[in-house]
Amino acid sequence: MLLDCAHHSRRLPFDWPNPTVWARACKTALSGLKRGDRALAAVEQAIIVLEDDPCLNAGFGSNLTVNGSVECDAAVMDGSTGDFGSVGAVSGVKNPIAAACAVLEHGRSRDILGRIPPLMLVSQGAREFAERRDVTCVPAEALISERSRQDWDRWKSRLDAAQSQSAPATSTLDSSGLHDIQDTVGAVALDTTSSLAAGVSRQVRPPFCSAYSPPMR
Repeated sequence: MLLDCAHHSRRLPFDWPNPTVWARACKTALSGLKRGDRALAAVEQAIIVLEDDPCLNAGFGSNLTVNGSVECDAAVMDGSTGDFGSVGAVSGVKNPIAAACAVLEHGRSRDILGRIPPLMLVSQGAREFAERRDVTCVPAEALISERSRQDWDRWKSRLDAAQSQSAPATSTLDSSGLHDIQDTVGAVALDTTSSLAAGVSRQVRPPFCSAYSPPMR
């Protein structure tokens, strides 16, 4: 079982990474593998533990968008078959990795009309699909942690102050700290049948980006 997340650029005011988080994730996944679970299930179980920890930028505790909401991405692949499933920009799904696994499993079923199942679902459609597949959904605000709200308040104040100035567009705004909490959590598992699976979960975009991207120049 292998777990990973991105590096932080400076020392944080709390104990990160908390070794108990990784221990719990590994213990949960390894317990399943010992019971005979496949690698895909172990990956899902491990990442759910990571998504539920408020110190990581995935699931509960994710950085907020400029509008103060949580939007998440997650993806998973079964290495033994090449099957893939993912969700993007989804709100109100407690564990986005579970929704990604549901997309993967749905893709394995035969459609009565012969339609090709999607490999990725996004936004409200992803949440509606998750609900239909009995993936736990919650009010969107339930995924906002105290730390992410405090960070949002801090960056919102800085953004409002910068936008209120009449400085040229080329002015440089202090962006120290932008890279502090931008982890992408991931897991890789190998089961007793030598099948490999991998998954990843993260907040949908860098902290404090708006819901659109500027045009390419």
